[in-house]
Amino acid sequence: MRLRAEAQAHRAIFALPGWPVYAPVDQRDGITLGDFGQTNGETTIVEILSGIAAGPMGFGGAEISVRNQLTGVDGVGSLDVALAEQFSRTGREYPIPGDLHGPTFDGTLPAAPLAQRVSVQVDGVPRRAVKQRVEEFTGWQMLLGSVVVTAILRGPAEAELALVRLVDMGKLVARHPVGPPIPPERNWQNPLDWAVPPKESGPLWAHRGLVSMTLASATRHQVSLTSHRPLAGLDPDWRLWWSAAEDEQVSRSEEAPATARDAVSSMVNQVCDLAGSAKWWADERLRRRATEQVIWRTAAGDDSLSSAAAQRAYTNGEDWLAAWQAWADEQDHS
Repeated sequence: MRLRAEAQAHRAIFALPGWPVYAPVDQRDGITLGDFGQTNGETTIVEILSGIAAGPMGFGGAEISVRNQLTGVDGVGSLDVALAEQFSRTGREYPIPGDLHGPTFDGTLPAAPLAQRVSVQVDGVPRRAVKQRVEEFTGWQMLLGSVVVTAILRGPAEAELALVRLVDMGKLVARHPVGPPIPPERNWQNPLDWAVPPKESGPLWAHRGLVSMTLASATRHQVSLTSHRPLAGLDPDWRLWWSAAEDEQVSRSEEAPATARDAVSSMVNQVCDLAGSAKWWADERLRRRATEQVIWRTAAGDDSLSSAAAQRAYTNGEDWLAAWQAWADEQDHS
């Protein structure tokens, strides 16, 4: 019953968009709902992930990420900005010099000086787009009516993109009622490998969603700094996710609200500090494992985790970075 109630709560947060949402044609049966954003209760951003695999595409490691964004409400970043975010997530600098263009609010595509003009099949019809290849990433961006579609593929340079409009977003949300897999739980033969036992993984959507959204905001902040662009504000739904995580923390730990608030704050701060300071953060295996363990220890108070000592060092104001480095070194030999 609890899982069903929490799934319904998540669906209440996600309002089905009243505008077209597009996904890759050849992956339509394997897509998942990724990030979404809202403005004044209206969904204005929907991200579709497909081809889940190891890689630097945020927590999910999606081979293809298709971001659908309604124009005229939120500023749309350029294709260079979208590509630069992928490099920032892996601790690398974007190799193309100069300022990154965007955002634009006027229903046009921001400038992407090095992109080439191409055609992309959308519902079987060729539509104009821009395309840019940077190392292992290929990006496409196009304006389809009032929607800007930005697709990022991590894969071979010869890969092409074709899109199809999703006719029933409700089925997609129902298929993934507790949100995107952040991060994916893959190997349950050893539960402590991913820190969260399988029966407990689903209901932690609020903790995971909050951490994911905060890290994404930090990434955008870093991209803005390095590209000399105005700093973007927090996602308008960030406070909703924070409140949901606090409520979930109180429910699970039976802590007082003030104690739960401190626990959630420490969880978010610790993951963000690791993202900004830990040399091993670019290693996706370690990044996922550390994030899972911080979330699980926050929610369950489990001190049997391999990172428990490092997490205590962080909470107690000790040399937490050295403690986490020792943890990371141990994972290389486990």
